[in-house]
Amino acid sequence: MFRNIFRRIETVSDAEGAIRSASMLVLLYAGLKIILTASIDVALLLDALLLALVAFPLLIFKNRFAAIGLSFT
Repeated sequence: MFRNIFRRIETVSDAEGAIRSASMLVLLYAGLKIILTASIDVALLLDALLLALVAFPLLIFKNRFAAIGLSFT
């Protein structure tokens, strides 16, 4: 599943697979950050929730605007 990030993008399905894999990795990172927030500092929770709120629309809609929003976080 996560090997799609490093493959060549030649078709639309390859691009969708890369988008799906990248957004799943960002959601996994946000989940890990939420877990670590409980033990370190509560202020990091806002950052993790922002990452999840931007990565989730990228997973669903797979459009440029969601990718641009993810690049700003």
